[in-house]
Amino acid sequence: MGRKKEEKKPKFESLLCGRVKLLVNSACRHEVRRYRNECFFSAGNPEK
Repeated sequence: MGRKKEEKKPKFESLLCGRVKLLVNSACRHEVRRYRNECFFSAGNPEK
């Protein structure tokens, strides 16, 4: 029974990790975009 629990756990963890990775990736993309915009503003670039 102990082994079955250990086998079930990784599946749930990988699913959770995949979801977290998606959130982190989207957050990173948003941060990069915001950082890039701030760079444009600081450089005086008219492009928003």
